[in-house]
Amino acid sequence: MAFTVATSSSKIDITSGTGNLSDLETAVDDAGIFTSTGQVFEVIGNRELEISSGVTLNTTDGDTLQWNPTANLSPVLDVVAGAILNIAQNTIIDFDTNRTHQGRMYSYGTVNCSGTEGNEVIFQNMGHHYLYMYDTTPWQWDYVIWQNTIHVNNYLMYIFQTGISSANGPSTAHVFNNITVRGTGEATNFGNLLFYYTDMGKWTMDNWTVEAISNMYIRYGTTLKFTNSTFQNMSNLVRPEASVAGSPNMSHYDTSKNLIVFSGNVNQNMIVFENCTFDDVDSGVYGIYSINTPILLKNCTFDNQTYPIYANGATVLLYGTTTYPVAPTANIKYGGQGTVLHVRKLDITVLDENSDPLENAIVHIRQKDATREQWAFYTDSNGQIRCGGYDEDIYLVEREEYSNGNFVEWSDGTGDLVHVIDVSAGGYTVDSREVAMNQDREITVQLSVAPAGATTIYDSTFYGSTIY
Repeated sequence: MAFTVATSSSKIDITSGTGNLSDLETAVDDAGIFTSTGQVFEVIGNRELEISSGVTLNTTDGDTLQWNPTANLSPVLDVVAGAILNIAQNTIIDFDTNRTHQGRMYSYGTVNCSGTEGNEVIFQNMGHHYLYMYDTTPWQWDYVIWQNTIHVNNYLMYIFQTGISSANGPSTAHVFNNITVRGTGEATNFGNLLFYYTDMGKWTMDNWTVEAISNMYIRYGTTLKFTNSTFQNMSNLVRPEASVAGSPNMSHYDTSKNLIVFSGNVNQNMIVFENCTFDDVDSGVYGIYSINTPILLKNCTFDNQTYPIYANGATVLLYGTTTYPVAPTANIKYGGQGTVLHVRKLDITVLDENSDPLENAIVHIRQKDATREQWAFYTDSNGQIRCGGYDEDIYLVEREEYSNGNFVEWSDGTGDLVHVIDVSAGGYTVDSREVAMNQDREITVQLSVAPAGATTIYDSTFYGSTIY
């Protein structure tokens, strides 16, 4: 299907059709507006390329799409909501071949990148790139390189899904695997990476390499999970942070420092790094610098860091084995109400009287002594409860490390230092048990049908009462 285009001194607008860059050149039919040499296609002058709703633009293996503007362009490439841009392996998108002017890309529609190892999709020489995700079509990205922003304080990637915030949900299951975000490699390490006010719990973000940039921000209630990723040679910080200074606002942990009773409306909402490496981040000072927000570090490694972890008003959860540098000044630095919780994994499955998974059973969990943490979940169709929006088990606290090497026990099995787990569902007898979370636990709860006319009372204390 041929393209229909509208052109002006400031824009090439693909208004309808499906095709590739050669089809676009045919439709424009003006070398002073859009031209090619082999597979190198150039938008001439200070023109935006807009892909309108209903249009699908495909690149082919080995294409380059480039600009050489004489002024800043915002945007230079605009994928409108309802449009689709499919980018093939070995494609280069170059926003300014002379690295002089800012060219921004807006991604309101669907963008898929199909690189392979050694044949990556490359975006380079941009000013800002905004991933404004308006539709809920899952994106698929594999083997993509973002590199060489123009100005030091600009964002190589600015990721935000409109209407899909941590408060509004639900998350869309986007896939971003084998992604490299790379600055200029200059001494100042140009460019920032920002994840902004979005529930990314269902996103897959595996095998990222973030290097030679300035900062990586995870801000304002964003939830996401990185796996098997490396953050290295950065001039500034890997910085998860909440929107409000002071006490943590996205968890129910009543630690020895904050002693806050939370509202109960967020279930283990946290930022997760699993099997990740932090190497020479912040020019070797802070490996990860978390501000006022809970993060979970699972089997992470820190190299070449003076302070591997800075819990600045934050709740930092550690699971598995954390590998520290040979001789850091201190493994953890504390600020404000920041503290560290050593956690264990709880895998719980609820079954009905026929041993089938029971959906929408209520699982209430609390630490018995002083109720330092409490949670309430509904089981899913598999009879399980999951962490936040992730496909994750629940993590409960064994002990709190409130300063380096100093601990408060939460659930070591001594006296009331246990967790109480109550499982209930309409028509069933409540199952209540005490569990010490001094190791990972895998529990199967089979509920029994409540006798007709039975009344269940739990979590209650009666004084001077007579009950008939």
